Amino acid sequence: MESIVRLIRSIIIYLITALSGTLSVLFGWWKPAYALISRFIWSPGLLKTANVKLTVEGTDKVKTLPPCIFYANHRSFYDIPVMMRGIPRPLYFLAKKELKKIPFLGWGMSAIGMIFIDRSNRTAAIESMKKAGNQIKRGKSIVTFPEGTRTSSKEMIAFKKGAFHLAKSQGIPLVPVAIIGTEKVLPKHGKLRSGKVKMVVGDPINTAEIEEMNLESLRDYSKSKLTELLEKTESTKFV
Repeated sequence: MESIVRLIRSIIIYLITALSGTLSVLFGWWKPAYALISRFIWSPGLLKTANVKLTVEGTDKVKTLPPCIFYANHRSFYDIPVMMRGIPRPLYFLAKKELKKIPFLGWGMSAIGMIFIDRSNRTAAIESMKKAGNQIKRGKSIVTFPEGTRTSSKEMIAFKKGAFHLAKSQGIPLVPVAIIGTEKVLPKHGKLRSGKVKMVVGDPINTAEIEEMNLESLRDYSKSKLTELLEKTESTKFV
C-alpha cells in the first residue's frame, strides 16, 4: 500500500511540475505570473502532495531588504520548493546545468531566467555569475546552495566561492537560511515521504560587513553564520 501511495504522489508531482513548467514557458516573461506559478502552484503543490508541514520563521528580517543573495544548506531537492514557498518574494536560483535538461522543470527554469552554472568550466561559471549580478541589478533576489550539491550529513561541506565573490564585487547583502527536515521528506537517493520541515531566515550580512572582509574570510564567516543558525534551529522543537 505504501508503494502505491508513493507512486501516486510521484505522478501528481510530475503533473504539477509539467503544468508549472508549461505555464512558465508561456508566461514566464511576465513577473507576476512567475510569482504566481512558483509560490502558489508549484511549490505548495509539491509540499501538499508530500504532506509536508512547513514552519517558517524570520522572514520579517528581509521584508525591506533590497535584492540580495539568499544562501542555504542543501540536504534535499525539496529545499527548492521550501525556499520558494517560505520567502515572500520571487526568487531566482543558481542551479547546476544538469537541471536544464529535465523536461518541464528545466524548460520552465530557463524560460523564467534561472541561472545555470557549469562548475566544470571556470570561464562559463564566471559568465553565469555575471549574469546573476545583472539579474540582481534588475531587482531580482538570488538563491544559492554554496555547498554545490545535496549532502547526506548534517555537517555542511566546504562552500564554493562564486556567490560570495558576487556579493563582494557588487555590494550585495547575503542572507543565511537554515532548512531542517527536508532530508527526511526526500533524502538524497531516497524515497519521498511525509514530514515536518522548518525554515529559518537569519540576520543579513550587510554590505558594510562584506566590504571589510576578503573573499576567503567572507566565505568562512558566511558558513559560520549558517552553521550557528542551523545548530540553533535543530536544537528547538517545532510542531
